[in-house]
Amino acid sequence: MNPYFKKETWKAWFADNYNKIFIAIFILAIAVRLYYHNVNSAVWWDEADYLSSALHWFFDVPYKYNPQRGVLFPLLIGILFKLGLSESVTKFFVVLLPSAGIVVLTYLIGKQMYDKKVGVVAAGLMSTFWVSLFWTPRFSNDFLAFFFQLAAIYCFWRGVMYQQGKGWTWLFGLFLGLGFITRAQSILIAGALLMFLLIVQKLSFLKNKDLWISVLFFFIPVLPYFMWLSKNFGSFFAFSAGYSSQVISDAPFGWYVLNFPYLFLGMFLFVFFIIGLLSLADLILGFDLVLKKEQKNAVSADLFWLLTSFIILIFFIFWIRGTEDRWVILLSVPLFFFASKGMIFISDLVKKKNIKAASIVLLLLVAGGMYIEWSTAHPLIMTKKDTYVQVKDAALWMKINSNSTDLIYSPSGPQTIYYSEREVVGFPAKEEEFFRDIALRKPKYMTLSVFERYADWVNGFPEKYPDVVMPVNGWFADAEHKQPLMVVFEFKKYEK
Repeated sequence: MNPYFKKETWKAWFADNYNKIFIAIFILAIAVRLYYHNVNSAVWWDEADYLSSALHWFFDVPYKYNPQRGVLFPLLIGILFKLGLSESVTKFFVVLLPSAGIVVLTYLIGKQMYDKKVGVVAAGLMSTFWVSLFWTPRFSNDFLAFFFQLAAIYCFWRGVMYQQGKGWTWLFGLFLGLGFITRAQSILIAGALLMFLLIVQKLSFLKNKDLWISVLFFFIPVLPYFMWLSKNFGSFFAFSAGYSSQVISDAPFGWYVLNFPYLFLGMFLFVFFIIGLLSLADLILGFDLVLKKEQKNAVSADLFWLLTSFIILIFFIFWIRGTEDRWVILLSVPLFFFASKGMIFISDLVKKKNIKAASIVLLLLVAGGMYIEWSTAHPLIMTKKDTYVQVKDAALWMKINSNSTDLIYSPSGPQTIYYSEREVVGFPAKEEEFFRDIALRKPKYMTLSVFERYADWVNGFPEKYPDVVMPVNGWFADAEHKQPLMVVFEFKKYEK
């Protein structure tokens, strides 16, 4: 019988104090995410891009899928929508659960690479991490990809480094493949692990047949994805266009990416992160252990996280040349591990004088770090929760007051499509083209708002041509209706 299914195994697991603390942290992680789950009034552009793609595939809503987006996330959304689940319940499964799962994997990886104390402290910090709390209430594929990335790392460490069963190594490839079709940059993990293996095992890892099998497992989800891209977009690598645009445009290097470690941690945790970096002395002084077979230690883990951080920073500074906080969220794991080691170091200093005081100090430090992370997230969430609600309201109004075949011109394409379930197109570059288009396609509505950018001629079009369009609804920033945020215009019957 598998030991994981034995009653004695679970009794022993729940008897461990660190596991008890972890359970409390996990419950907190679920609770705080549920608290903010439905706080947002409307979806943003990227969210609507995934949602509209799902509606297109499963409900024939007119929309053009962007191949630069990972396919798995909107596919899962579409399946759950098709099963009749609401937007809120769907978001729970595809965003909230993976976000909470990241807390679990942070603990498991920390315990596996270092010890239970590092794992539980890092999991505590991850449970209220401000980037995670801010983005979890939104349809962001970053957390599903992040979950698969950490699952791949965890399986790699158990299967390849600890040799605890070939199944772990195979699962490493599968999770990496799932991460890739969720968000292509997940492949950076493979680059970090390849560099790591070349250092610690030189070329001997090529003799590991289970690693080669893991490559096959990687292609289980990836190969059908490539074939689908080739059939529908003419290239196996249609997803990669957005990843090279900054290089092609010769944009400046994104040096500001280096600010994110500090932004993730804040001053309080950053101090402990610096203290935790002192543990890298073991890597420098004990690097010979890494090159030998004594690889089941924290020194090897430190090397892996240094390589991972290096590759992520290089990719976004020199290739993407910019980033958002959620794009580099994987950096939070080594940041929290080293911050945890810094806190534990201070606690151990106190422990030499008083064991109980050391536990209290560590508890206060971790609680302080968790509170600071939450206090950073909360005002951001509350400030942004009602943004773009006017776009939503306008789209819902147009849905009620139109037929399913009616056409809408709007610069807020994805959101308007998602809420209106109508065909939506953007404005052409020139006014002359617009006249030709509306004469040919007979659109029903057009919208103008303060939320998107468009050509100057578009903004002045309603005033210049009152015989073509007339305002039929509007949303304003003031009670006097002098500061319009969103206006819906209806096309009059017009022939040019």
